[in-house]
Amino acid sequence: MTALANDSLQRIERLGKHLFGVAVCLLRFDEALASELNWAQHSAAHVFSKTQAVERDSLQMLPTQSSPFQPALGKVDQMDVRFYLSHPVRNATGRVVGALALIHDRPRAFTAGDRLLLEDLLALIERQLH
Repeated sequence: MTALANDSLQRIERLGKHLFGVAVCLLRFDEALASELNWAQHSAAHVFSKTQAVERDSLQMLPTQSSPFQPALGKVDQMDVRFYLSHPVRNATGRVVGALALIHDRPRAFTAGDRLLLEDLLALIERQLH
């Protein structure tokens, strides 16, 4: 993958953070792809995402409903995490090679419109990888 494509993936993370109004939007890849991409995955957010993620074929969201009384799911640096979403990223053959994760310090609802935006963002990511 070229540096230009790597820049595009970083741009997608910035767009995701803004689109969903979250503190962190990150891409996490399996070790082989991360190495090929030269994609650093050692931030506190990446470590948190790795411990939360259960590899699944579809969207994973914690908590499943937004509540102002949601206890923290954990910490990322000094931030108490109260919302976490992860969705698999697939390669051209359909194999899961990573995940897109959203992390926020407040509980938040995830609407039908958010789901459409998430699908669009995932399509952009997967296009960069193919």
